[in-house]
Amino acid sequence: MTSCIEKQDFDSEIFDRPFYRITSFDLDRLGPELAIVRDIPSVVIDAKLPSGEVQQAAFLMRNGFRKVCMQVEFVHRLQETVPASSAEIRSHLELQPDVLREHARHFQTDRFALDVCLPLERHDRLFEVSMRNSPSGRKHSVAARGNNFVTFREDGEETKIDLVSMLDKGKGIGTDVINAVLLHAQRRGKRCVRVVTECENVAAIGLYVKTGFIASCYYTVLHFVRE
Repeated sequence: MTSCIEKQDFDSEIFDRPFYRITSFDLDRLGPELAIVRDIPSVVIDAKLPSGEVQQAAFLMRNGFRKVCMQVEFVHRLQETVPASSAEIRSHLELQPDVLREHARHFQTDRFALDVCLPLERHDRLFEVSMRNSPSGRKHSVAARGNNFVTFREDGEETKIDLVSMLDKGKGIGTDVINAVLLHAQRRGKRCVRVVTECENVAAIGLYVKTGFIASCYYTVLHFVRE
């Protein structure tokens, strides 16, 4: 039988403590597993569930979890003409260490940054490593204009956006780079493009709405953190 809680090796290394993620919300099975994992000294447990599942959220909060934020998933159906873009689609993107650090500090409304119980320096390290791996990884492609980029991957008939980071504000570059992803997906015959962001990330939400995305569902994010 598959476990309801899975250890995340990458996150464990970054946060320098055991980091687990709840992958199944079968409460009869989850309860006994959770009783064991949450007693581990210095542990983090991450949970994300559809916002309508209030019973599961209440169960987690009774077991010491805190609600960190809400996330919203946006979908673009690719049914209309997408404006032309000057951004490039690449297989990888090399960024200098100082630019990587600047991008990492730029992420201030993600679920890790919003959790005041997680150390900020570990958060920055998480995104530095993620950006170093994601733009150069085989699974992802990159839409880039200067040091501004979006990483994305194909998942069957869909394209899923992973990281979005724009250092140059107020110049229309974000719109241009997102349009490059939409055009690429459209030309590849994809059915839609999906992206998830925190509801606190007002700038990202404005960008997605401006480029034709529509909110499709919401998620509740909860963390259990034991120092």
